[in-house]
Amino acid sequence: MTQKSRLLSYLTQHGSITRLEGFTELGIANLWIRVSEIEALGWVISRERVQVPTRDGHTYVTRYTLVGRVMPNKPPQPAVAAFVGWAYVDFGS
Repeated sequence: MTQKSRLLSYLTQHGSITRLEGFTELGIANLWIRVSEIEALGWVISRERVQVPTRDGHTYVTRYTLVGRVMPNKPPQPAVAAFVGWAYVDFGS
């Protein structure tokens, strides 16, 4: 199983992931590269800056969240789709 497929499977099951989770759970050192590759396949992944505790206080990390998949050649349905910049995203209709 490739790192991309492991990451996509993880996101499908858990919804989101941080770099530390990607490294410890999936063995992916450069998570942002795999996220970019998955986005190139048509998946939409949001990025959120979240605060996490450290031994010296706190720091900020990026949490990647699976939003949906771009559905080419499918007209948008107002109740289940949203316009996201350049493409329509299907939220599981």
